[in-house]
Amino acid sequence: MDIGDYYYIVQIGFMFYFYFSLIYLSLVSPFLLNLIFGLQSSSLGFVVGQLILLLFSYRIIYSKYSLKKIIFTYVAIFFLATSCLASSFYSLSVMLNALMLVFTICLTLINSIFFCEYIKQKNQIFKRFINFSWYFTIVISIVSFIFLERGFFIFGEASFFALFFGPLSCVYSFVNKRYFIPAIIILFYSYYIPNLTIVLFLLVILIYKLPLKYLLFSLILIFILAVPKIFGEYIQSRVTLDAREANASSLLYLINWINIKTRFEELIVLGDGIGYKSSKMELGNDYVTELRLRYTGFNSNAAGTFFTAKLVQSIGLAGAVPGVFLLYMIVKNFFRLRRAGDTFECSMQFLLYASLMPAFFFRASGLLSFSTFLFIFSVVYTFMPKINNRYPDSSTLYYKTMVMKTPR
Repeated sequence: MDIGDYYYIVQIGFMFYFYFSLIYLSLVSPFLLNLIFGLQSSSLGFVVGQLILLLFSYRIIYSKYSLKKIIFTYVAIFFLATSCLASSFYSLSVMLNALMLVFTICLTLINSIFFCEYIKQKNQIFKRFINFSWYFTIVISIVSFIFLERGFFIFGEASFFALFFGPLSCVYSFVNKRYFIPAIIILFYSYYIPNLTIVLFLLVILIYKLPLKYLLFSLILIFILAVPKIFGEYIQSRVTLDAREANASSLLYLINWINIKTRFEELIVLGDGIGYKSSKMELGNDYVTELRLRYTGFNSNAAGTFFTAKLVQSIGLAGAVPGVFLLYMIVKNFFRLRRAGDTFECSMQFLLYASLMPAFFFRASGLLSFSTFLFIFSVVYTFMPKINNRYPDSSTLYYKTMVMKTPR
């Protein structure tokens, strides 16, 4: 090869990482903008990130899916979501929030279709992007450990870092067939930060990789030997039903579960509206009393601390459906794995849905966040018809976007 060929290869490599950085930026925008501008919601960053993704994938999406089909998709989802969000239409401001939510979901759906194009074809570019994102996130964490006493660059809170790095580690483990090193790194983070949210992703990897008998033994061993020594008082204040021992996060978590339980018992079908903090919190329990006595900055109208709580409080009892669907897909694919073996489709679906468990039932960064994209992407990946072979020899990201030929 002459110097021109080397220059061309360097140019292609540079463009790959430029695109990877752009996609990475779009996925972490909910955390980044929230951190930079001190926002109380990750929604603005999520919308910005999805718009970046749409601009990036415009030529690919619109070359494969006609504009007419996309308009029909928008209209269909718009009316479907509007009927589900009826509780939001008693206030103009809340109605606008609901309309923006519907628009963003449609936008995310199109971007998810774009990503599924590459995974369904087992594109190596997707693997390279996952590797790039995983290593880059580790670098961010190391720099944060050096220069920050608490928190993370880009992500802010440790839990937000865990909600991004955890699913990324699960997918990285699968596409690279490396499980030991990601598990050790997650265990290190859980000890060094410390953070219980990220431990849940270690359990996802163990559940996926280990046979059932070894899995149960490993979990028992970890909880007996490692957990008390690693976390100490930290885990005592997090995993407790005693209001006097719980910290602020634990109190809010328990209050939200009581709130969900109350809504189902009293059949409060409609939610409080998109963007509203819950106005139907149960006041007569020890957790609310303890929270108001100990932390004067909080009140009983605490917003959901995990995804299912946010959905139920915002849109009503229908908000529990995604959580039920998530559990169903996890159980279904778990038994498929044990019965049919480690197939690509089954393994990917299990890891995608299982990595959403922490956000849905333990800790979420917002109603519109990275977890929202991951959930919509998982659903699209599961139910999207098989991709045709329209571009059998041109599935790389660079080829489709730049239409450049490899030198002979």
